[in-house]
Amino acid sequence: MNAVREFPANPHALVIHTDARLTDEIVETYVSDSSRAPDWVRRLLAIEGVRVVSLNTYKARVQKHKNAAWNQVLDHVEGILADGLAIGAIEDHVPASSDRRTFCWHHGPFTRRVFEGRSQAAKHPLAGRLFAIDGVAEVILDGNTVEIRRSPLFEWDELAASIESSLDPEAWR
Repeated sequence: MNAVREFPANPHALVIHTDARLTDEIVETYVSDSSRAPDWVRRLLAIEGVRVVSLNTYKARVQKHKNAAWNQVLDHVEGILADGLAIGAIEDHVPASSDRRTFCWHHGPFTRRVFEGRSQAAKHPLAGRLFAIDGVAEVILDGNTVEIRRSPLFEWDELAASIESSLDPEAWR
């Protein structure tokens, strides 16, 4: 599995983007007493200074206590992530291009709907097809457009053909 780290605007958060699905749900959130958490998540939560671990389709978000310093916990956090998720090396995320792209849909307007997880998308035929494509992290249906957010570890040239095929009316016959 490949992964990159991102420190978002929240100074207490660390986001690890992966190229493998971490959950089919919109979000799974774990705190220190989460007995249903995977072993590697429980190990993260056992680190002094780690407060919450949240999993989204292609990312893990680790939140530290406000009095903890990243330089005291980061190596331990990344070591557990590397071991628990079989990640070779975690590098810095360098945004190259937009993680969002809009496609046209010519088969009737949608009422705005946002899908952020595979299990949620499974209830909608088009969103379910799109979430079956590796790298799709979010689908927004709105009017005559379909907006896709990809995981940063996937390139649009890898995804576009599969997305366009899913949007092709011939695929629906």
